[in-house]
Amino acid sequence: MEIKYLTSPTEFKDSDLDTFTHALDLEKYFTDKYLSIVQHDLFLNNAISYSQNLFQDKFLITLIGELHEKQWKCPKPNIDISDFVRNIVKKNPNTKVLIEYPNDMPSDVIKQIQSQAIRDTYTKLEADNNVHVIIPYDFRPIILGPTANRDLYQMDFSRLSGRMHQANILHYIRTHFLDPYIFMQNRNPMVFSPNTSSPELSNLLQSEKTQLDYDFNEIVRLVNSENPPPPGQIQIRLKAFWQKVTDWFALREVFSDDQNANFIFIGGDKHFEFLKSQLQKITIQLDQSKISEENKCINLAGSFTYLPYQVQPRTW
Repeated sequence: MEIKYLTSPTEFKDSDLDTFTHALDLEKYFTDKYLSIVQHDLFLNNAISYSQNLFQDKFLITLIGELHEKQWKCPKPNIDISDFVRNIVKKNPNTKVLIEYPNDMPSDVIKQIQSQAIRDTYTKLEADNNVHVIIPYDFRPIILGPTANRDLYQMDFSRLSGRMHQANILHYIRTHFLDPYIFMQNRNPMVFSPNTSSPELSNLLQSEKTQLDYDFNEIVRLVNSENPPPPGQIQIRLKAFWQKVTDWFALREVFSDDQNANFIFIGGDKHFEFLKSQLQKITIQLDQSKISEENKCINLAGSFTYLPYQVQPRTW
């Protein structure tokens, strides 16, 4: 494996030394691939978090967290999330892009999603005939049904107490937000199969499934208790639980034996934090996670890209 740079050693700045030394330290993890590095300032519009993790020589995953309904422009030079993804896919056709929408959502509906990053990424990849690189990973509308999924994230359960008896509220919660977790496993016992031959990856997925079961049983215990919590508090737990179910399936896609060298994940900040915490258990974090506040910007300088062996790496 060989790492190449456009700049010569005599052109290095002192500030570049740590980045390039770190890249050389990573050389043993890359086999028959090039490593491309963003060598200058490049600010990522609309991103609130950014992290990259490497698992041996199997995959690089780039996590991008965003706020679905908010947009802001960064100082120049800047790039939209959609153009950042589009450029990488053009350089490396083996890239897979995990995006937060259900796989049965029609194209015209995807283009109306409130998230600019999701909407524009889909539209630009479609224009390039590259929709096939997208892995939709939000299974909640499919498992819960579109109405229940919408209620979970848009309805205020605390207001149900004024319209329904407590027994009816609890029945509603059981049938719409708890039973589906059991039903989907009864219909397909292999739905939570790790789908990887790597013991390390399989153990992580199985451990997280055990945690999902524990969280589920804890919610069931609270709902069935003599003094259940207020509906609003149960809703908070249900949101967190179903977010983790969604992220489990996203992890399985990355960990599957049908590996691709390069993955990009685009999702809300809660998905970002959960996936980052799981990946840190078994991957190498290439740099410190880049976290910004709203209207502040993430600098991509020093970040990495996996390229096919035959592609000559270059700076952006």
